[in-house]
Amino acid sequence: MKTFTCSCGNRLFFENTLCLNCQRTLGFDPGTRLLLAITPAGQNTWKPDQESAQTRRRFRRCKNTIEHKVCNWLIPYDESHTYCLACRMNEMIPSLTKKENHALWASMEISKH
Repeated sequence: MKTFTCSCGNRLFFENTLCLNCQRTLGFDPGTRLLLAITPAGQNTWKPDQESAQTRRRFRRCKNTIEHKVCNWLIPYDESHTYCLACRMNEMIPSLTKKENHALWASMEISKH
């Protein structure tokens, strides 16, 4: 399993959405394959805390992150998609009208990503 490091130095894992040490929000950028600490940069816009030549981009969070907290992937701000690359592959998810299915779906998303 690949691990990452937060800008505060804390060790992170791929599924993390929050650094447990510094409480920074995290997002995975599939373009660079980096788990980034991100901060708000306007309405529905996020930027990496530590920008470099490869991360000097703006992002939006996946709709499944915002509405259901089952994804941590980022979408380049200039793309028109509301779902990230991985979530756009979903053709079917468990019925969310049953409360217990949310945990099953979250587990499935972690495995898929």
